[in-house]
Amino acid sequence: MELPVSIRALPPEAIEILRYYGANGAASVHADDITVGAGLSDRGFGKAIRRLVTRNLMAMDGDQVYRLTDNGKQAVAELLEYDLMTPPDEREESAPHEIEARFVKRRVVLAAPNPLAATVPAKVIVGFEAADDEDIVMLPLHVSLQLTALHADPEAEQASSLSVENRPVQHHFEVTPGGYTQVRLLLRVLQNDVNEGEEDASSGLYIDLPVAETAGAYSAYSTDLMLKDTSGDSFDL
Repeated sequence: MELPVSIRALPPEAIEILRYYGANGAASVHADDITVGAGLSDRGFGKAIRRLVTRNLMAMDGDQVYRLTDNGKQAVAELLEYDLMTPPDEREESAPHEIEARFVKRRVVLAAPNPLAATVPAKVIVGFEAADDEDIVMLPLHVSLQLTALHADPEAEQASSLSVENRPVQHHFEVTPGGYTQVRLLLRVLQNDVNEGEEDASSGLYIDLPVAETAGAYSAYSTDLMLKDTSGDSFDL
């Protein structure tokens, strides 16, 4: 019997963690218990757990507590079957494979007064909602926010860097409507590439807001983005 494809690309330390979960039977386990139970060093655990999270086999379920995802449970079941059917001296060694890029979904939200007040500075809030369980990352994702306002000051594009983690995060811009009846806000989100130091276009949104004598309550607009999980790019996995 061959080693399952979903497991073959993992380093030996990651496979031992899956074996530990299979033998332990617990849904969630603390990092210290995993390290001891799987017989790993701290460094070996760190490299292995990053790979498992990157491949969406495990997710963080609290402070240093990790649980198997549905994909992880399936991988454990396949590994247990493989171990049961294959004598120890005939088991394959895991081989290095090219790491597949993992993308996570994040919802970006833009909030602004609706309507805007003519010639009155307005705070525009841009942020990201908290990550879903299946989209948790180990390290921050670095993005650039670029906001352009048509028929408002400043006329030049405003830009700011933001570190997107698993908790909500936001940044504030300021725009001042001019003598027009409408302002268009265009938001672009660019993701920094850890290896190349360049920015890849992700996505964004635009909204048209009316301009009146007095400002209205805040309205929120949102869209989902797919960001590359660069956690593994910063480490020698």
